[in-house]
Amino acid sequence: MQIEHVAGLRQSSNPDLILVNSPLRDYDKRPKDDYEVLPPLGLAYIASKSARRGHNVGLVDAEHHGIGQSTIANIVNALNPRFAGINVLTPARPQALSFAKNLDQNIPLIIGGSHATSLTEKTLREFALVHEKVILIRSEAELAVTAILDGQDVHSIPGAFWLNKGNMEFTPGLSVPNNLDELPILNRKFLDNDPSIDYRTGMHESRVLTSRGCPFDCTFCAGARSSLSLDVRNRGVESVASEIKGLLVDSGIQSVRFMDDLFMSSEKRTRSILEALRKTGVSNLYWDATGRASILAKFNSSFFDYLKENGANEFAMGIESGSERLRKRINKQVSMAEIEKSLVELTKRGIKVKGYFIIGLPTETKEETQSTIDLARNLTQKYPGFFNGSIFIFRPYPGTQEWKYLINEGYNEEELLSMRAEGIGELARSAVLTSQKFSEYSPDKLSSLLMQYDEWKKNFFI
Repeated sequence: MQIEHVAGLRQSSNPDLILVNSPLRDYDKRPKDDYEVLPPLGLAYIASKSARRGHNVGLVDAEHHGIGQSTIANIVNALNPRFAGINVLTPARPQALSFAKNLDQNIPLIIGGSHATSLTEKTLREFALVHEKVILIRSEAELAVTAILDGQDVHSIPGAFWLNKGNMEFTPGLSVPNNLDELPILNRKFLDNDPSIDYRTGMHESRVLTSRGCPFDCTFCAGARSSLSLDVRNRGVESVASEIKGLLVDSGIQSVRFMDDLFMSSEKRTRSILEALRKTGVSNLYWDATGRASILAKFNSSFFDYLKENGANEFAMGIESGSERLRKRINKQVSMAEIEKSLVELTKRGIKVKGYFIIGLPTETKEETQSTIDLARNLTQKYPGFFNGSIFIFRPYPGTQEWKYLINEGYNEEELLSMRAEGIGELARSAVLTSQKFSEYSPDKLSSLLMQYDEWKKNFFI
């Protein structure tokens, strides 16, 4: 019998570990809206690694299922696992804390994720206030969590943190796999929404990671900082091809979305993956990926033809700002000429581009805010049907250079943390309104401009 909302758990033995993908909001109070939720690949890798060692693991994707923290705690408490684990992301921090408070105090809790990695001591102490047995793992956690389940002394696990009589103690180093091929291929039984139907194309799609890390250092990006390293580690192309071939045979997928921080890192790497797929007999497969204009602009025309012939469907590209000054300030290292060349080469071959923009960046002027909105509109009109621009309001994340900049400018951590996904908290609202160090527009004005753009885009695509 399948336990509701718990993916991958064997019924034949008691649970060793229940992992929780924390919800972004408390869905016990307000039902979840209908929007796409990406699968928690990181948690699924932890589950896959631990399960391969023989441990009985289940994964509760609370964000996908739209269940609140008290409901999640009831599910986990009823199963009474040896350990529980939850990812702590900055927008979901309040929900993760509430889950920890409602979790049976006799169940040890393992926490991790980008927020816990960046604000380690603060996060550990916050969780220790609401739960008696907390272990924090910095950076990637497959090896550390499996070691804990194996019974290894936590004091000997690199990257593990805990409190001892109120004092934080830790084991130096990180338990990060240098060779990604030592990890098992992701076991999809731990994911309730992958494969799934892509709402944009109607195709049966899976998400795949071929690498970890990013060689670039944009000042606002939390993703690249969560590994605590700029090093990029690639899976072997045979492993990638084997995973995709298995998905094609077992699940009948029609498309793949590569979830790497930067999939299109080089022509050589991309060709090697596509050729490995061809050699395994994979054909007629569409794929989406992340790209960077400064890299794409250097490719020759024949390589763009090759990409299209081998299934390229859409690239996600961070453009970020219409202001050259701001792009330099955030260390984007992308010029308008490179953006334009990339868009021309991709769209004329029928490859779509999803462009991402940010407004409200620190030091941003009103004119620069408007230039970003204008650029998103202009590119949408210039490449109709092939360019789709999404604008987001800047939010500082722990560990980033922008976070450090704002702390140095006089903001405190609680002010910045109050900027939650569902809106700007009152502490942050007050601070932003009384300071010119963030951006010239108020949060309310930025929200109004964003709503106007979204309404314009909706009408444009009708």
